[in-house]
Amino acid sequence: PVTEILAKEFDDVIHKGNAFLLRNHGITICNPEGVARAMDMLEMLEAQASSVLIGHLLGGLKEIQDKEVENLEKTLRNRGLKLPGDPRFISSLGQLFKNK
Repeated sequence: PVTEILAKEFDDVIHKGNAFLLRNHGITICNPEGVARAMDMLEMLEAQASSVLIGHLLGGLKEIQDKEVENLEKTLRNRGLKLPGDPRFISSLGQLFKNK
């Protein structure tokens, strides 16, 4: 973020994730584990973006149902993987992926 206004925009969302795509600025990745982990996250984000684009081109995207989000969270926990965002604010994937 290069301006005070843009930096203030992060206040409401910074705790919800580790990676942010900013129009006209690119990707910002926040990670306390160091540069190597941030690069891993960037590669995962690029793969996810490709999947979303291909899904869109093949007829559209479908929302992940609540039960599937719960199963994904169980998989992450079983593999010892961290949830996205700041653990002081985010305790479940359901907080991030709400179907409304």
